[in-house]
Amino acid sequence: MVPEWWLFILGRSYSGLERELPVALAIGMLTLIGGTLYTVVISRNRTTGQYWSILPSIAAQVIFVAAHGVANVFDALLLSLFPALAYTTVQMVLLIRVACEWPS
Repeated sequence: MVPEWWLFILGRSYSGLERELPVALAIGMLTLIGGTLYTVVISRNRTTGQYWSILPSIAAQVIFVAAHGVANVFDALLLSLFPALAYTTVQMVLLIRVACEWPS
């Protein structure tokens, strides 16, 4: 909520990264959520469809680099956000499929 406080705790080397901190935290949270969903999905023996996160991730990264390039830390973090978002989305879709197929 208050990036300046987080950056103060991290130290002087990270000062001035107020714009980058929320993206870095979002990547971590999406990865955590995706990993948790993955654990639930594979515990229901649903391993098919995991590969669907690869193509959107690569496509989004290629389009981003072609359109914008990577000039700073913020751009690199945005580039890392795409795979985390695709991975979490695929796991959510697979979990919804598992829930829909759940016997009543």
